[in-house]
Amino acid sequence: MPRKESLKTTKPKKKKVVGKKLTEDLDSSGGTYFSAIRKLASKKTYYILLLVMGFLIFVYLMSRFLVVAWVDKMPVSRIKYLSELDKKYGKEVKEQLIVEKLLENEAKKKNVIVSAPDIANETKRIEDAQGGADQLNQILEVQGISKDEFKKLVRLQILKQKVFGGDAAITDEEVNKYIETNKEQFKDIDKEASTAAKTKEMLKEQLRQQKINASFNSFLGDALKGPRVVRIQ
Repeated sequence: MPRKESLKTTKPKKKKVVGKKLTEDLDSSGGTYFSAIRKLASKKTYYILLLVMGFLIFVYLMSRFLVVAWVDKMPVSRIKYLSELDKKYGKEVKEQLIVEKLLENEAKKKNVIVSAPDIANETKRIEDAQGGADQLNQILEVQGISKDEFKKLVRLQILKQKVFGGDAAITDEEVNKYIETNKEQFKDIDKEASTAAKTKEMLKEQLRQQKINASFNSFLGDALKGPRVVRIQ
């Protein structure tokens, strides 16, 4: 009988992937160590980026908030700027802030608030008294007062009137007495009835404001001398 030849199947040789095999060998033998190295490297890069970003933010803040100008590539520090302002206007500004804080606190005690309509109405009254909005804006511009500053001043004025104007009503008798005391100034007041009435209304408001200011100044004098205000030089 003829001898049967055995069929041999040849398996394809596996390609050696050196890089991958090396990584697998390393991971199998000391995977935890090398994995930690890779994580540490990525964390290090992350921290370096954070430091760089932090430095850039610091430089920006320094140039934006710590420096007011650059002269011949040298900075003029905001600290020096504020120091000079404090020398010239510090006392005046501090006293103003103290007065405003006292007024705000007194208003809170009495549950007094100033609404947006209050400010709008008072602004309109001031505009009319000055000859219109354009005229008022010109006055504010000349005096160097911004719209926000003007709004703040109006609010504080209304707050003062509400807090200290409760007992500041003026009677006709008080107006007539004032006119009699200053009769030389008002000698023509009775010549025209409408003019006389308008003048008396203006006097009534003027005397009312004087009462409010007197009450406020009395409160302020006591508060500034008492324990409510502690000045730190």
